Amino acid sequence: MSSIRSVRSVILLAALGLAFPLPLCGADAEDVSPPRSLEQLFQDYVKEREDARRLGEERDANQNRLSDLEQQIRQIQMKYATEVRPVRSELSQARAKLAICNRVLAEREPPKPVVGRDVNAGNRIVQQRYNRDLEAFRQRQNQAQKEKPDLEQRIAQLETQLASLDARLESEQKPLLVELRECREKQEDLARQVGAATSRARPLADALRRTPEEERLRRGIYEWEDTFCSLDELRRIHDDLKTECDRNRAELKAKAETDGRPFPEDWRHPRQDKIDALKTLIERAEKKAAAAR
Repeated sequence: MSSIRSVRSVILLAALGLAFPLPLCGADAEDVSPPRSLEQLFQDYVKEREDARRLGEERDANQNRLSDLEQQIRQIQMKYATEVRPVRSELSQARAKLAICNRVLAEREPPKPVVGRDVNAGNRIVQQRYNRDLEAFRQRQNQAQKEKPDLEQRIAQLETQLASLDARLESEQKPLLVELRECREKQEDLARQVGAATSRARPLADALRRTPEEERLRRGIYEWEDTFCSLDELRRIHDDLKTECDRNRAELKAKAETDGRPFPEDWRHPRQDKIDALKTLIERAEKKAAAAR
C-alpha cells in the first residue's frame, strides 16, 4: 500500500509540474529552480495576475489622460485656426494692395511728346492725349501715396496680431504637447509591462490548470472565467456583480414609474445567469472549506 501511495504522489507531483527534475548539464543547469508547492504556485500566480490588473488599470487611466490631452490640443488649435484665418486673409489682401501701390509709385511719368510749332489738328490730338495720360498718372501717384502709409500701418498691426496669436498658441499647447509626449512614452512602457506580467502569469495558470480540480479545491483555489481565485475573491466578484444588477434594476424601475409604465417583476438582468453560477460555485467552495476544517 505504501508503494501505491508513493506512485500516486509522484503522479500528482508530475501533474503539478512539481516533481523533481532530472539533473541538467551545461547552460541549462542555471535554469533549475526548487519545486514550488501548490500554495506557492497560486501565490505567485495571484501576484502576477494582480500586477497585470494594476498595470492595466494604470494603462487605461493613462490612455484616458492621453485622449483628454489630445482633445484639449485639438480645441486650442481649432480656436487658433478660427481666429487666425481672417487675420491672414486681411494681411494677404493688404500686402497685395501695397504691392500695387509700390508698382504705381515706381511708374515713370509719361514722356512729353515732340510736336512741331505748327498748331494743327494732329499736334492738338497728341498734346491732349499726353495731358490725359499725365493727369491719370498723377492721380494714380497721389492715390498710391495716400494709401501706402495706411496699408503699411495696417500690415504692421496685422503682423503684430498674427504674432500674438502664434505666441498664444505656443504658450497654450506647449505644456500639453510635453505631457502628451510623456503620456505616449508611458503608454508604451505600460503596455510592455502588462504584456510581461501577463506572460509571467500564463504558465503559472497553465500549471494550476493541469492540477487535478479536487486537489485545487482542497487548497481553496477556484477557477472562474479562466481565472483562479480564492474564496474571498469569489465573494467580492459576486457582491460587485449583484450590486451592479440591483442598481440597474432600481434605475429601470424608477424610470418605468416616472413614465407611468408597469415594471415586470420577473425582469432578469442580462448578467443574472453569471451571478447564479457564481453563487453556486461559492456554495460549493464553502462546503469544501467547512469539510476541511
